[in-house]
Amino acid sequence: MTFFKRGLLAKSVQRVYIIKICSPFCDGKLLQLNSKYGKLMSGEKIEKKVTVGNRMGLHARPASCIATILADYPDAEVTLARPDDLENAADCHSVLSLMILAAGQGTELILSGSGEGAAEAIRRVEACFAANFDEEC
Repeated sequence: MTFFKRGLLAKSVQRVYIIKICSPFCDGKLLQLNSKYGKLMSGEKIEKKVTVGNRMGLHARPASCIATILADYPDAEVTLARPDDLENAADCHSVLSLMILAAGQGTELILSGSGEGAAEAIRRVEACFAANFDEEC
């Protein structure tokens, strides 16, 4: 469902509305309006570099750990991508999508996200990478 009204473009996705303000003064900044709480949030993107440290790489168990963390943040859009292939980013809500990255030990990845709870989700996922997903290196 899409709404057009006085320079605003709003797209309904579950209970989160993404609004692009079409004004020369705001540079087309993206805003999110969560209809459940009526909050207006910045669509600012957060990015962190992480390195796969565990010996087996990003296999099923670490991918499941990331997806489980993201289940606590349904409104956050968090992705993981190789620095040389940002267009094919993996959705961190999906175990299969993360495993398709085929990230072995030592692979540097870009963890990025936006939306409600993205900063906290990224902090928790980054901590998992730092702890090597509690696996031996």
